[in-house]
Amino acid sequence: MGRSLALCLVLGLGPASVRLEAQIFSLSEQQEIELGREASKKVETEMPMLPAGDITDYVSRLGQSLVRYSHRSNLKYSFKVVNSPEINAFALPGGSIYVNRGLLEAADNESEVAGVFGHEISHVVARHSADQMKKVGIANLILGGLGAALGGKGGAMAGITKLGAELGTNAAFMKFSRDDERQADELGARNVYDAGYNPEGMVTFFEKLEHLRQSEPRKLETFFSTHPSPSERVANVSHEIRAFPRKENLKTDSPDFHTLKSRLNKLPKPPAPRQPQ
Repeated sequence: MGRSLALCLVLGLGPASVRLEAQIFSLSEQQEIELGREASKKVETEMPMLPAGDITDYVSRLGQSLVRYSHRSNLKYSFKVVNSPEINAFALPGGSIYVNRGLLEAADNESEVAGVFGHEISHVVARHSADQMKKVGIANLILGGLGAALGGKGGAMAGITKLGAELGTNAAFMKFSRDDERQADELGARNVYDAGYNPEGMVTFFEKLEHLRQSEPRKLETFFSTHPSPSERVANVSHEIRAFPRKENLKTDSPDFHTLKSRLNKLPKPPAPRQPQ
């Protein structure tokens, strides 16, 4: 007996819920993309987003330069900026990646932002975001919150679409396992290196987060609720990048990054951070 069917029978769920639970356990790539697409619509409706312009163009260019060297470069990635002072970034299934304005303001050079993007891209590559949203969807199904809504007409894709819309902005507050975070750091460091960026930027940014944890903890409330401690990540990533072959001319910074910082400084203050529901 499959684990999804067994779980539903133990819980006394009906045939429609059995079908849905099986769908959630075995997302195809297209369903993963649809799940992320629907969640991104909710995110961009409920979170304050910076409008398209020079800042978002820079963020997109940097992100796409890393995507080309990732292990799932076939996906259609997007990179957008949330107008929040908190230091955070998150990825949705299928490749929608969001970075908070506060993180861009905290970074000192381009390689630090590249390291963050490499990490988030790697959550998509390893399907961590999809797996986490599946777990949340199954929990909601078990509690009955989505069973009636998803078990009716429309089949598998309609159910996935509804699930993405229901989860929406809470995807920004998903907490991955320590193993998932470590894998995303390791894959991200390699992605950054392969794309020609200095992976030491990941290390220096984690060190900065550890310092800010002491001096400005409010900026990191969401980040530390969903990520392991920076000191642990510094040790892991430093060990990983020591094994990389020596490569000359790895990129640490660019004039475009400092133009970005100047533009961010001229913006009005962002709204107060949103709290998870």
